[in-house]
Amino acid sequence: MWKPRQTFQDAERARIARIVRNSEAGWLLYPGIGAPAAISERQAERIEHDLLRQLDRFIAAGRSMERRIFLAGIACGGWLLCVQAIAPRYAGLALGLMTPFLLAYVLWEGTLDLRFRLSRRRWLRAQVASLSPGTAIPPEIARRHRRYNLFQLISYALTLSGVGRVLWRYFAGVDLTVAVDVPAVVLVTAGCLFYLPAQKVDATHRRRRWLGNAESP
Repeated sequence: MWKPRQTFQDAERARIARIVRNSEAGWLLYPGIGAPAAISERQAERIEHDLLRQLDRFIAAGRSMERRIFLAGIACGGWLLCVQAIAPRYAGLALGLMTPFLLAYVLWEGTLDLRFRLSRRRWLRAQVASLSPGTAIPPEIARRHRRYNLFQLISYALTLSGVGRVLWRYFAGVDLTVAVDVPAVVLVTAGCLFYLPAQKVDATHRRRRWLGNAESP
């Protein structure tokens, strides 16, 4: 059974494994943009511990967010039912007044993942800025130990393109019930297919990069 929060947690643990790396030149910290910084093993332990703690707090906040959205939906639905029962003529007005606020609330809570990642990037940049200048890292080593999950990026791009095409056609006034939008289906399907190797790449990164692991990733 697919568990969204567990899937997200696994992906973020793989991302942390790409941020803090061990190499033949010592421990490296990849802040996301720019060259990596040389760090000590103690600093690597602290940074990785802090990143995992941030992730745990975010997962807890995500569960709380899901409950809040669920309760907000129930509250809004109950309010509409009351208006419908007491003053049916105002039900449309009540829905019109409530919808923008509900959508804004869901959008704010729904972008929690993105805001978490942006916050972590700012935190990593602050960590790099606080480090004293260390030994220069040879460019070939910095490139060798930098890790990406290209399958994941392609999966996201294809899926969002398919969804974006459907929304664009909807707001353009196209009747989506007349025929299936084949390009959108192809894009979303391809995105789902690329998601499978993306999971394998993340699993490899989580397995091969732990503190104290002598194997070169």
